[in-house]
Amino acid sequence: MRQPRFGWVPGKEDYRPLRTLLDCARFKLNLRMTCRACGHSRVVDAPSLWWLADRKGWDDAIPAIAKRCYCEPCWTERQVKVRGPAIVQTSDAADDLVQAPDARDWKRVVNRHRS
Repeated sequence: MRQPRFGWVPGKEDYRPLRTLLDCARFKLNLRMTCRACGHSRVVDAPSLWWLADRKGWDDAIPAIAKRCYCEPCWTERQVKVRGPAIVQTSDAADDLVQAPDARDWKRVVNRHRS
């Protein structure tokens, strides 16, 4: 059976899938990244990760961000960068890894994308 696209919500066929970090940040969803090699899991704050990607000029699509992330325990223990973690949207509390945008910048982004 064919897998649905990332962000598809069962039972809500008219719902627009969340495919970018900005979409996840606007709807207050975090991302759970799980290493495919060791199974290590970490919850990342979507607004913070979007802010980092925006400042560095990266593409904020979820698959593009997955290519940039690697497993820290695999790197420290075996010196191997395992890239492309499995990413799932979640509402769990996030780890504070990246600095979040300040309130003024965040309000400007939300107002710019308000429909």
